[in-house]
Amino acid sequence: MQGQIAVLGENHSDVFDTMNNYAGLLERKGDLVNAEALYRRALEGRIRALGPQHPDTWSVMSNLSDLLYTRDGPTHESRLLLQKALEMAIETVGEDHSITQNFAVGWNQRFA
Repeated sequence: MQGQIAVLGENHSDVFDTMNNYAGLLERKGDLVNAEALYRRALEGRIRALGPQHPDTWSVMSNLSDLLYTRDGPTHESRLLLQKALEMAIETVGEDHSITQNFAVGWNQRFA
């Protein structure tokens, strides 16, 4: 990732993709502390680079929500992150889009 940052710069959307993917790997390995930090960094970057209405931003919101839910249960923050991703997806791509449907399934499994 450092090489990618050196070539593309720390605010490039591909760098945030890598952060999100690497955070997922860390999460699967059980390193939740570092995974959470990387998800948060990727989310901040995606909001800055792409805005909150971009599907890539919602993806990180959902991933961070999943990690928090898995680690801590149905916390206010995990609920808020997934709710925001779901609301933005409905607003931007509509209720019938597959992204929206995936967020809705996650919401119903965790918070309904």
